Amino acid sequence: MQSIETDLSFSSAGDVHRADLHRPTWGEAPWPCAVFVHGGAFHRDDKASERSTIISGLLADRGIATLSINYPLSEGAHGAARWTAWPANLLAVAAAVQFVREQGADHGLDAHRLALIGTSAGGTLALLAGFG
Repeated sequence: MQSIETDLSFSSAGDVHRADLHRPTWGEAPWPCAVFVHGGAFHRDDKASERSTIISGLLADRGIATLSINYPLSEGAHGAARWTAWPANLLAVAAAVQFVREQGADHGLDAHRLALIGTSAGGTLALLAGFG
């Protein structure tokens, strides 16, 4: 089981920096945390997509809180349009990690047990942020 807090702001950069926080309803806080970055070829999808919600729920059911984030999307899928959100999308992922480190305890998150995960384009952003 899980509880979900939707549209949590993780940065002062505006509405695009919103997250859904999926927390376990069993065990004691602070919970280990995963920042989940959705896929979508850098130009589509959302923190609350079916795939994002399923993965976040599966993790919460296993005792891992998940911060499923939105990030700036590019204008299109081809050519230069695919990269119009760069590097703002990567900086949003870094802001989510910083949020967990600085404010995670206020939300029952253990910043010392933090993973950065994603699917497709989100996996690419997670990997790049991990190198930063």
